[in-house]
Amino acid sequence: MINDIIIWELNAIAISFFKGVYLAWIYDNIRVYRRIIRHKTVIFMSIEDIAYGIYAGINVFIMCFRVTDGIIRGFVVTGIAVGMFLYFKFLSCIYIKWSVRIINFLLKPVLFVLKKIFSIITIPVRSLKTVFTRRMSMHGKHSQE
Repeated sequence: MINDIIIWELNAIAISFFKGVYLAWIYDNIRVYRRIIRHKTVIFMSIEDIAYGIYAGINVFIMCFRVTDGIIRGFVVTGIAVGMFLYFKFLSCIYIKWSVRIINFLLKPVLFVLKKIFSIITIPVRSLKTVFTRRMSMHGKHSQE
């Protein structure tokens, strides 16, 4: 009887620990995204953080509902906190650094191709702009005479 309770609690602690690691990893992915795509205003970062908070809250609620029958227990909250803390302490900086490097490395050729395609597509627009600018300057010269 007591062994079953201890095994259940250890299982709940392990699940909550890995849930904490998982939630910290998800937030690190948001941080990687922010380093690759710079945000010009705080509003977008706030929206991302609110969405993450809602996601994390629902995720923890579902885990508590499945593991502890919806009862919030101290060891479950502690397991989540310890999982997040250890992930941020030991893995986060390495994960962010290398993820940003790898993604930027993979994006370089894609961005190069997209820039070339964009410059080819905009040739007619630039030509029209040049013609329009010349006509406007010619029109301005005639009106001054």
